[in-house]
Amino acid sequence: MSILIRPITVDDKTRWLELFKEYIIFYKSKLSDEQLELTWQRIHSDFNINGLLAEKDGQVVGLAHYIFRPSTWEVEDFCYLEDLYVDQKVRGGGVGRALISELEKIATQAGSKRLYWTTAPDNEVARKLYDKVAITDRVQYKIFLNKEFMSAQLVIKELKALAKPNKARDLQRFFKTGPGDYAHGDIFLGVMVPQNRKIAKKYADLSLSEIKKLIDSDFHEVRFCGLLILVSQFEKTKTRTLQKKYFDLYLRQLKIGQINNWDLIDVTGVRMGRYLLEEKSALTTLKKLARSKNLWERRMAVIFTFAFQKVGDPYPTLEMADLLLKDEHDLIHKAVGWSLRELGKKDGPLLRNYLKANVNKMPRTTLRYAIEKFSKTERKRWLAA
Repeated sequence: MSILIRPITVDDKTRWLELFKEYIIFYKSKLSDEQLELTWQRIHSDFNINGLLAEKDGQVVGLAHYIFRPSTWEVEDFCYLEDLYVDQKVRGGGVGRALISELEKIATQAGSKRLYWTTAPDNEVARKLYDKVAITDRVQYKIFLNKEFMSAQLVIKELKALAKPNKARDLQRFFKTGPGDYAHGDIFLGVMVPQNRKIAKKYADLSLSEIKKLIDSDFHEVRFCGLLILVSQFEKTKTRTLQKKYFDLYLRQLKIGQINNWDLIDVTGVRMGRYLLEEKSALTTLKKLARSKNLWERRMAVIFTFAFQKVGDPYPTLEMADLLLKDEHDLIHKAVGWSLRELGKKDGPLLRNYLKANVNKMPRTTLRYAIEKFSKTERKRWLAA
């Protein structure tokens, strides 16, 4: 199967746009239609952006964008590979290497003495190729020049601009923030979840130190926004070292009381629990949380196990259920019942066997949640047991 590398032509716009959009999505980024069109126009003008496409079996499957830039070290320009992307269906088939090889020839013919590029530190698949064809002898640093755009302060400003006092009062009642309630003292702005998610996406590249400022906030919706950004960045990260950094911060914020309501836990804990899938000490961590005196740590112990269920392992859920069956708090009864119900969707016999062994010592709320997807007749039978 031959690979053809050629310049991008004006007839390639549709396929180029498909590949470039896939590339942007791969890096969990977003470009406006205006920026995409501007890049396309620059490739086909005297502007210093050039493009290559890779064809395999007659199909366009990869692209590269490159520029030549003056150097203070050499008379000739250096060649910078700005973007490189290969259709995921053909990765590992030599397309990326062919694009780099062709660009090496182009740069050499132009008199350049250096071809260079950068990639994300956790882009492990690409780095396997890059480590074979190039050397790494530099560390990249970035400064976001529009610092206000990347600040916790501006996130808070935007959330406060959406605040609705009447809604805030409703939310404070709903989430039990009164004296003696489980979330006593929590303060709401009155911002709806879809609005919050939109802001979190806008500030997806916020630094970890700024994210922490959000999670440290007294305002519930600000903490929620910070957690959404934290989890989003965690899910983009592929190296274990960086994943641990995000997970450790998340767990610290839980322990100091900043992740302190069921919505914060349920929305983010299901996703952060994935970190524990590769941890040998995962059950130890879960059991420690389940035995905590803190309500939110105990609920998190249950929610983390949803990650195990997603990869076909129901037993951490059952172990947490065993540890928490006698818990006195209604929010734990609901969490355990919910986790058992989800387990039952995948393995009904396993859930029924667990219920047979525990139905007589199970809180009523837990049982009702666990059997919610059963038929009406079967639900009555379990409730009468």
